[in-house]
Amino acid sequence: MASVPHLVARQIVLREFPRVLRAGLGEGTRATVLAHDLAAEAGALDPSLEPPLAQWIEHGCKLPSGEIAILDALAVSTESQAARDIADAFLMLGSPAEDSAVARRLARATWRAIDRLSEVGATLHQLALVSAAAQTGDDEDELDAAFVTDLDTLFAQTFPADRERRAAAVVAWREALGGAFDTLKLESRQLALGLSIMGAGGTPDYLSDKSHAYIAVSLGRSATHPIEAFVAKRERARREGRSPLPDLKALPSEKPADTGKTTAIPVPEGHVLVCAGVGGGTGRSGRTEWAKGYENAIGRALPLVPVPDLARVRAKLLAHFPQAEDAIQTILGQVSRGRYLRLDNPILIEGEPGAGKSMLVRILADALNVTLLRVDGTNDAGGSFGGTERRWYSAEPCRPFMAVARSGTANPMCLVEEADKAATRSEYGRLWDSLLLFTDRENSARFQDPCLQAELDLSHVMIVLTANRRDSLPGPLLDRLKIITLPAPRREHLPALAAAVLRDIASANGEDPRFIPPLAAFEIDALRRRWAGGSVRRLRRAVEAVLRAREHSRTQVLQ
Repeated sequence: MASVPHLVARQIVLREFPRVLRAGLGEGTRATVLAHDLAAEAGALDPSLEPPLAQWIEHGCKLPSGEIAILDALAVSTESQAARDIADAFLMLGSPAEDSAVARRLARATWRAIDRLSEVGATLHQLALVSAAAQTGDDEDELDAAFVTDLDTLFAQTFPADRERRAAAVVAWREALGGAFDTLKLESRQLALGLSIMGAGGTPDYLSDKSHAYIAVSLGRSATHPIEAFVAKRERARREGRSPLPDLKALPSEKPADTGKTTAIPVPEGHVLVCAGVGGGTGRSGRTEWAKGYENAIGRALPLVPVPDLARVRAKLLAHFPQAEDAIQTILGQVSRGRYLRLDNPILIEGEPGAGKSMLVRILADALNVTLLRVDGTNDAGGSFGGTERRWYSAEPCRPFMAVARSGTANPMCLVEEADKAATRSEYGRLWDSLLLFTDRENSARFQDPCLQAELDLSHVMIVLTANRRDSLPGPLLDRLKIITLPAPRREHLPALAAAVLRDIASANGEDPRFIPPLAAFEIDALRRRWAGGSVRRLRRAVEAVLRAREHSRTQVLQ
């Protein structure tokens, strides 16, 4: 029985890949063949496209920007996934690597295509059977790529009567196709990583005149080489019976600085020394034990996130909350006018259920370029917001310090949701009492953490609370908060609000919002009949129902 060449198996599997991956992973003349195939597919969508695309291919595959724009417009107007895929594949083959904007687009397209590779895996079993049938027709002939890549010919073959030969052929093809599939999946991720690097401006100057497809895989392979080398070294150590982990004693370590040595730690401009070191003894309760997971925030100065363009932040918030112009203006008025982000006062956002309070804070943090740590006020274990003592097995630092360690900055945002619904029992402390220490700048700048047993400077952490009603919150806490009421949206705000919800849904699904057609007039009318104002949560469900109706309608038309 003839062997299964790796190149043959690779070409068979690659034919089943999404277009943009085929364009990025194709080699030599196969890339030209793919370009001609893509031109024919584009011509099937719009006959005017095939002649200029064919001419473009004949003249060395220089970027056909006009035809790409037509395909993009076609993808948006007809909701054609094929048009979008063809445009991306042509950009992969012909766009110059110096164009970082195109690289970012191709990176997004490639990561989305990788998510679809499970569909390719599902076809491999059938491909193995058909390929084996073709091979066992004459076990003396060597296979060649031209023969086995013609799947129509393969499917026309019949299985031989010899079950043993057929079973052996099926096993061989399964192994060959499976191995090729695994290799191509790895190369696809390297391609996506290389494009991401190029999108960030990482293309070498001497390669800038090449196509994205030419250099993306090489860049991705270079980036992943240290990881692959580490994995190979670990596997080799396991085979030889050695520990796969390095000798930690032989490695240089960065231990948190001891209390009392803070003066030796430099604090550059725009940085804050949040935690100089961890207090306590040695052993189980020593410094090293309690610093695990927080080493990046201990014994070193952390940067402050600068104030961004607040006009842009305001515009982004108004696009999602057209009814809340006054509230947004008040929130941004609490941002210090210095160089680095800081709130003049902690904020309490009050509003009806479903008004979008948490969504407002999430979009605010994103627009300000800060990390957001969420704390559920209804489930937080009493005073654990302020940290728990070491004598408990579940001891943890305070939540604001967790936000600092997670973000690697000194001024992240900490959101306490549903603060008015926090438990009022005081056996283990109350959330409200813990919050008092962080809503006063004097106390938060010298907070004594019970777990780290160290003094922390958390005065730059931005504290935001949400509540349906302020009445149940204690007076001392309210006195320290800037209370902002978020009005519920009304029916007249529906068009702008629905468009924002549509963009959020697209982003949550990993799609580019630009490729989602806007809501039509009849869809807006349907939403008006179903939503009279109030809860943004209910509006989101209504918009999702409209999108499902769209998909159903499109499916019916295709059938």
